[in-house]
Amino acid sequence: LCRAGGLLRKTIHSTPTFHRQEWQDTVFVELDGNIPGMKGLLVARVLLFFSFHYHNQDLSCALINWFVHDSDDP
Repeated sequence: LCRAGGLLRKTIHSTPTFHRQEWQDTVFVELDGNIPGMKGLLVARVLLFFSFHYHNQDLSCALINWFVHDSDDP
């Protein structure tokens, strides 16, 4: 996360009961790092984090809900 004062580190949340409410963070997913600005990003909401062990590797995953946009106009 970047702001005027510099870079920040933020934990991404997805929990059904945070202070008695559901909390599902919205994230940007980089589609193409060569495309400037928002045109190289997709927007999604995190529904669930999970991991599993496969072929001697621990794989971290996320189940997300993609946001669909109509155009690239502001």
